[in-house]
This record gives sequence, structure tokens and C-alpha cells, in this order.
Amino acid sequence: VPTTTTLPGKFETKKAKHAGGSGILAILQLLLENCENMLRSLQDSEQAARDSYVLNIAETNKAIEETKRAAVGMAVTKTQAESDKETAEARLAAVQTEMAEIDAFLKIVEDRCGWIIQNFVASQAARQTQVDNLKQAELTLRTSLTTSM
Repeated sequence: VPTTTTLPGKFETKKAKHAGGSGILAILQLLLENCENMLRSLQDSEQAARDSYVLNIAETNKAIEETKRAAVGMAVTKTQAESDKETAEARLAAVQTEMAEIDAFLKIVEDRCGWIIQNFVASQAARQTQVDNLKQAELTLRTSLTTSM
């Protein structure tokens, strides 16, 4: 009995195109377009991120330079302030020395002339009494000279 054997991978009849093939191709086309759009979007996002990064680096470098300039300015200001402080401290020491010399002079004056100041009121009263006595004596002398004449 003759037997018909079919070889694997071969069909006995010719098959027709599947009727839903155009729908699948349309879906695949949509997927391809979506992938291309997502790829462009990712590339645009990546480029924007790079641009932002470059801008951020430029701004950071600018801020660093400004900070360095400010630090130099502050160092100059600090140096000037330290110099001013040293000058003020030297002046203070000179003034304190002068004040000590003045205090020593006032002590000498007090030691030598303090009794005059302490007795000033009494001395002035005694002097006024002397002046009054002299005026009285003058008046008496004038009176006696005019009567004896």
C-alpha cells in the first residue's frame, strides 16, 4: 500500500493571506511611531538636561569666582581693620600713659598747693577783712587830715 508521507515544514495546500494582517501591521506601525516619538522625546530631554547642566556649571563657576573676589575683598578689609585696631590700641596706650602722667602731676600740685585750695575761703575772708581795715584806716586818715587842716 502506497502511503503518502508529508515532510515536516511543508504544507499540502497553499495557504491564503490572513485577513487580519493589515490590522496587525497598523498596530506595529503605531508601536513603531510611538517608539520613535519616545526616542525623540528622550533625546530632547537629554539635550535639555545637558544644556541645563552646562548652564548650572557656568553659574556655579561664576558664583565661585564672585565668592573668591569677595573673599579677597574681605581679606583686605580684615587686614585694614586689624591695622586700624593696632593703631587705636597704640593711641589708647599713649592716652593712658598721658593720663597717668597728668594724674602724677596733679598729685604733685595737690601735695604742694592743696593747702591753698583747702584754705581758700578762709584766706579770702581774711584778705577781705584786711582790705576793709585798710579802707577804714584810709578813711580815718583822710578824716584826720581834713580836720587838722
